[in-house]
Amino acid sequence: MSAWRRHVVFGRGSVPADAVFIGEAPGKSEDLIGSAFIGASGQVADAFLRQVMRYADWPGMSWYLTNVCACRPSDHFCGPNREPTDLEALYCRPRLAMTIAHARPRVVVFFGQAAQHHAAAICPDGIGVPHPAWFARMGRAAADPWRAAVRTVGAALRAAKEGRDDDEA
Repeated sequence: MSAWRRHVVFGRGSVPADAVFIGEAPGKSEDLIGSAFIGASGQVADAFLRQVMRYADWPGMSWYLTNVCACRPSDHFCGPNREPTDLEALYCRPRLAMTIAHARPRVVVFFGQAAQHHAAAICPDGIGVPHPAWFARMGRAAADPWRAAVRTVGAALRAAKEGRDDDEA
Protein backbone atom coordinates (compact mmCIF):
# COMPACT_ATOMS: atom_id res chain seq x y z
CA MET A 1 0.00 0.00 0.00
CA SER A 2 2.74 2.45 0.86
CA ALA A 3 4.00 2.52 -2.73
CA TRP A 4 0.96 4.53 -3.85
CA ARG A 5 0.29 6.75 -0.85
CA ARG A 6 1.42 10.29 -0.10
CA HIS A 7 0.83 10.33 3.67
CA VAL A 8 0.46 7.91 6.51
CA VAL A 9 -2.88 8.96 8.00
CA PHE A 10 -3.01 8.07 11.68
CA GLY A 11 -6.20 9.73 12.83
CA ARG A 12 -7.92 12.83 14.07
CA GLY A 13 -9.15 13.79 17.53
CA SER A 14 -7.96 13.39 21.11
CA VAL A 15 -5.98 10.67 22.84
CA PRO A 16 -6.96 9.43 25.35
CA ALA A 17 -10.52 9.30 24.05
CA ASP A 18 -13.89 8.33 25.47
CA ALA A 19 -14.78 6.83 22.09
CA VAL A 20 -12.78 5.61 19.10
CA PHE A 21 -14.40 5.42 15.67
CA ILE A 22 -12.69 3.14 13.14
CA GLY A 23 -13.10 3.25 9.38
CA GLU A 24 -11.44 1.00 6.82
CA ALA A 25 -8.73 3.21 5.26
CA PRO A 26 -8.00 6.78 4.19
CA GLY A 27 -9.51 7.97 0.93
CA LYS A 28 -7.91 10.15 -1.70
CA SER A 29 -8.66 13.44 0.14
CA GLU A 30 -7.24 12.11 3.38
CA ASP A 31 -4.12 10.85 1.62
CA LEU A 32 -3.51 14.20 -0.07
CA ILE A 33 -3.89 16.21 3.16
CA GLY A 34 -2.67 13.66 5.71
CA SER A 35 -5.62 13.78 8.10
CA ALA A 36 -8.37 11.23 8.73
CA PHE A 37 -12.01 11.74 7.76
CA ILE A 38 -11.71 15.14 6.09
CA GLY A 39 -13.47 14.49 2.79
CA ALA A 40 -17.19 14.02 2.21
CA SER A 41 -17.24 11.04 4.58
CA GLY A 42 -15.57 13.17 7.22
CA GLN A 43 -18.30 15.78 7.05
CA VAL A 44 -20.88 13.05 7.60
CA ALA A 45 -18.79 11.54 10.41
CA ASP A 46 -18.58 14.95 12.12
CA ALA A 47 -22.37 15.35 11.90
CA PHE A 48 -22.79 11.84 13.29
CA LEU A 49 -20.46 12.64 16.21
CA ARG A 50 -22.40 15.82 17.02
CA GLN A 51 -25.72 13.95 17.07
CA VAL A 52 -24.32 11.06 19.10
CA MET A 53 -22.88 13.45 21.71
CA ARG A 54 -26.23 15.24 21.90
CA TYR A 55 -28.13 11.93 22.25
CA ALA A 56 -25.72 10.73 24.94
CA ASP A 57 -25.99 14.12 26.70
CA TRP A 58 -22.19 14.23 26.70
CA PRO A 59 -21.12 17.44 24.92
CA GLY A 60 -17.55 17.20 26.22
CA MET A 61 -17.00 13.64 25.05
CA SER A 62 -13.49 13.12 23.69
CA TRP A 63 -13.19 11.09 20.49
CA TYR A 64 -10.64 9.81 18.04
CA LEU A 65 -11.25 8.88 14.41
CA THR A 66 -8.87 6.39 12.81
CA ASN A 67 -8.83 3.60 10.25
CA VAL A 68 -7.87 -0.05 10.13
CA CYS A 69 -5.14 0.90 7.64
CA ALA A 70 -3.20 4.15 7.88
CA CYS A 71 -2.32 4.16 4.17
CA ARG A 72 -4.70 4.58 1.27
CA PRO A 73 -5.20 1.27 -0.51
CA SER A 74 -5.05 1.77 -4.25
CA ASP A 75 -3.50 -0.09 -7.11
CA HIS A 76 -1.92 3.04 -8.56
CA PHE A 77 -1.40 6.65 -7.50
CA CYS A 78 -4.46 8.16 -9.20
CA GLY A 79 -6.54 5.00 -8.84
CA PRO A 80 -9.85 4.66 -7.08
CA ASN A 81 -10.16 3.91 -3.40
CA ARG A 82 -10.63 0.27 -2.54
CA GLU A 83 -11.18 -1.83 0.53
CA PRO A 84 -7.97 -3.06 2.16
CA THR A 85 -7.22 -6.72 1.64
CA ASP A 86 -7.10 -9.08 4.60
CA LEU A 87 -3.30 -9.16 4.34
CA GLU A 88 -3.02 -5.35 4.27
CA ALA A 89 -5.27 -5.11 7.33
CA LEU A 90 -3.22 -7.77 9.08
CA TYR A 91 -0.01 -5.80 8.48
CA CYS A 92 -1.69 -2.72 9.98
CA ARG A 93 -3.21 -4.50 12.98
CA PRO A 94 -0.32 -3.78 15.43
CA ARG A 95 -0.59 -0.03 14.74
CA LEU A 96 -4.36 -0.09 15.25
CA ALA A 97 -4.06 -2.15 18.45
CA MET A 98 -1.46 0.29 19.80
CA THR A 99 -3.65 3.28 18.88
CA ILE A 100 -6.62 1.79 20.72
CA ALA A 101 -4.46 0.89 23.73
CA HIS A 102 -3.20 4.50 23.95
CA ALA A 103 -6.70 5.93 23.50
CA ARG A 104 -8.21 3.73 26.24
CA PRO A 105 -11.75 4.22 24.89
CA ARG A 106 -14.87 3.24 26.74
CA VAL A 107 -16.67 2.67 23.43
CA VAL A 108 -15.34 1.56 20.04
CA VAL A 109 -17.42 2.07 16.91
CA PHE A 110 -16.76 0.47 13.53
CA PHE A 111 -17.71 2.61 10.54
CA GLY A 112 -18.81 0.02 7.99
CA GLN A 113 -18.59 -3.72 7.51
CA ALA A 114 -14.99 -3.67 6.29
CA ALA A 115 -13.78 -1.94 9.47
CA GLN A 116 -15.75 -4.35 11.61
CA HIS A 117 -14.41 -7.35 9.68
CA HIS A 118 -10.80 -6.23 10.01
CA ALA A 119 -10.84 -4.81 13.56
CA ALA A 120 -13.23 -7.07 15.47
CA ALA A 121 -10.32 -9.27 16.62
CA ILE A 122 -8.87 -6.24 18.42
CA CYS A 123 -12.19 -4.88 19.73
CA PRO A 124 -14.70 -7.74 19.96
CA ASP A 125 -17.17 -5.52 21.83
CA GLY A 126 -17.12 -2.77 19.20
CA ILE A 127 -20.38 -1.44 17.77
CA GLY A 128 -20.91 -1.66 14.02
CA VAL A 129 -22.73 1.13 12.18
CA PRO A 130 -22.91 1.99 8.49
CA HIS A 131 -19.96 3.89 7.06
CA PRO A 132 -20.39 7.67 6.69
CA ALA A 133 -19.85 7.29 2.92
CA TRP A 134 -22.89 4.99 2.79
CA PHE A 135 -25.01 7.59 4.60
CA ALA A 136 -23.77 10.23 2.14
CA ARG A 137 -24.61 8.06 -0.89
CA MET A 138 -28.05 7.07 0.40
CA GLY A 139 -29.15 10.58 1.37
CA ARG A 140 -32.71 10.74 2.73
CA ALA A 141 -33.15 6.99 2.26
CA ALA A 142 -30.69 6.51 5.13
CA ALA A 143 -32.71 8.55 7.66
CA ASP A 144 -33.97 5.52 9.61
CA PRO A 145 -30.60 3.71 9.72
CA TRP A 146 -28.97 7.03 10.72
CA ARG A 147 -31.36 7.47 13.65
CA ALA A 148 -30.87 3.84 14.69
CA ALA A 149 -27.07 4.22 14.60
CA VAL A 150 -27.21 7.45 16.61
CA ARG A 151 -29.46 5.77 19.21
CA THR A 152 -27.27 2.66 19.43
CA VAL A 153 -23.96 4.51 19.78
CA GLY A 154 -25.51 7.25 21.93
CA ALA A 155 -26.95 4.69 24.36
CA ALA A 156 -23.58 2.95 24.65
CA LEU A 157 -21.86 6.27 25.29
CA ARG A 158 -24.47 7.28 27.84
CA ALA A 159 -23.88 4.01 29.70
CA ALA A 160 -20.11 4.54 29.48
CA LYS A 161 -20.47 8.09 30.78
CA GLU A 162 -22.55 6.91 33.72
CA GLY A 163 -19.97 4.21 34.41
CA ARG A 164 -17.19 6.80 34.23
CA ASP A 165 -19.05 9.09 36.61
CA ASP A 166 -19.51 6.16 39.00
CA ASP A 167 -15.79 5.35 38.75
CA GLU A 168 -14.85 8.93 39.60
CA ALA A 169 -17.17 9.16 42.62
